[in-house]
Amino acid sequence: MKGLRFGRLAAVLLAAALGLCGCASEGIDSRRRDGSFTVSYQEETPVLPADQETQPAETPSETQPPEPSAGENPEGEPGTVENPEGEPSAGENPEGETPAGENPEGGPSAGENPEGEPSAGENPEGETPAGENPEGGPSSGENPEGEPSAGENPEGEPSAGENPEGEPAAGENPEGETTGEPETQPEEESSGLVEVIGTSGINVEELNQKDDTRQVAGYDPNDRDELNRPRKAVNFQEIFGKYNAEFLHGDGQTIMLNFAIGIDNDTIGPILDTLAARGIHAHFFVTGDYAKGHSDVIGRILGEGHILGSHSYAHPAEGMNYLSVEEIIDDSMTMQNLIREMYGYEMREYAFPSGFFSERALATVCQLGYHTVFYSFAYNDYMPSIETDADSALNRLLTELHPGAIYLLHGSSAMTAGVLGTFLDEAAARGYSFVY
Repeated sequence: MKGLRFGRLAAVLLAAALGLCGCASEGIDSRRRDGSFTVSYQEETPVLPADQETQPAETPSETQPPEPSAGENPEGEPGTVENPEGEPSAGENPEGETPAGENPEGGPSAGENPEGEPSAGENPEGETPAGENPEGGPSSGENPEGEPSAGENPEGEPSAGENPEGEPAAGENPEGETTGEPETQPEEESSGLVEVIGTSGINVEELNQKDDTRQVAGYDPNDRDELNRPRKAVNFQEIFGKYNAEFLHGDGQTIMLNFAIGIDNDTIGPILDTLAARGIHAHFFVTGDYAKGHSDVIGRILGEGHILGSHSYAHPAEGMNYLSVEEIIDDSMTMQNLIREMYGYEMREYAFPSGFFSERALATVCQLGYHTVFYSFAYNDYMPSIETDADSALNRLLTELHPGAIYLLHGSSAMTAGVLGTFLDEAAARGYSFVY
């Protein structure tokens, strides 16, 4: 027994000596081998529990004999980590038994299913995991047979927000040009005036080749056809009607009333009152001087829905046929622009002063864009020297009624203003209507 203790003491002292030589990190393992002791050095660091940190080995002092290490009992008794007589240590099963967590006979360990069955998260017999369809089908969110998923159109069709065949998306112009919100162009302030009269259609060379023979729209009251129409008016309509001119207004039971106003007087007011009382509209042809000096009258004429026409600007006494093409154009456009500027109105009707005209003059105003209105009835009611009593004036107005009649009267005539109401009522009683 002493020999045994002596041998153990010697081993301890040897281990202490080796620790002083820098080998303290090496452990000592003494195992019983046929009654003798063998000292071995282990390179491996012993495995400690997870919650226990490895503490550095303490070097025993030379005067204090070292106590046996943890897991090793004094007097050669086996430690807690070593079983006597070669029994396996903790973590090692005797006779080659399978350690904990490992099934005997080569069975799968914990977390592994026997007979090669798949572990948790793995389906048996190669079955498809959750979210994946069997037989190689597409997983959830993927359509079978390679069909596109949600948000993708079949057969490569464009998705929402993308136009087919590479067409540009909304807000994008073709050819890749990108636009933002469409630009809004400011609307030009319009006066409502549509200008139809102008020189764009004028051909001076052609006009100068027209006949400049003077013509008079007047007529012989005794030369009438079977419808009581003046034959001269019928003939002029056939000859000059191609220049947008009227000597007769059709062949119906109608009367067109025209008033030429160019002299300062007080009778135009009563004439407008008479027309307004019966709801009848008429044509009023004015000159330049009158338009400039009687804005109240012109304003009323336009305000009550009548037609305002040009009676020329200067009203030459000898007639427009004596003027050149250029002079006719200048006079006409001067008058037109005056009415545009003062009243914002576009005149489209024209009446030749005194009824004098030529084919060249008529063709000129036609190319300017005017509709020329002549007459099939007129008399000099504007001349006081020839004025008769009211009964004579009314009788003449009614006697010469005819289909398509165009009556030319003057706003300066007190006689006309006096009998106008009676004439309108009697003509309506005979079946005539008033047109403009």
